[in-house]
Amino acid sequence: MKVKGEEVYQGHIPEGVKHIADNAAQNLGTPSELTLPEGLVSIGKQAFNGTSVEQVIIPASVERIGTAAFSGFDGLWAYFLGDAPAIDGTLFSDVNDYVLCVEGSQGWTGAPWDSCRIYTWDGQRTYPRAIEYPVPGGTICFSPVDGVIHYSFGDVVEVRIPSEI
Repeated sequence: MKVKGEEVYQGHIPEGVKHIADNAAQNLGTPSELTLPEGLVSIGKQAFNGTSVEQVIIPASVERIGTAAFSGFDGLWAYFLGDAPAIDGTLFSDVNDYVLCVEGSQGWTGAPWDSCRIYTWDGQRTYPRAIEYPVPGGTICFSPVDGVIHYSFGDVVEVRIPSEI
């Protein structure tokens, strides 16, 4: 990704950037974690679509996010440091994505948030990614945020978790 003609994107977007353009880092091989700078106001549509970003921290200054800005990656953890920004369309493309909003923030109801897994967090701790377990005929996924198995597929009809876990 370039800012004013200079290559800047290698997991770090410099302070002072106010807007990330549509498709700015689309399909680039990027780091798994990304912290966006305070002062950023908007993120364009499909800005990080198809990248390898697994975890993104979005500052309170972000007011608007374009449709599918973080789509194309299964299991994204998006940490929001402020109130819910306006979203043009959908934020994610996968049901295994997580939204973590800082305690006391507002605006996390209604579309498009109704289709997201939303949890509150303390603004400090980041969570590990969901853990996938292969089982005969499929896979199950365990969320470290709430300790719940969120999905299963394949021939899985029953899951037993030992009490010592």
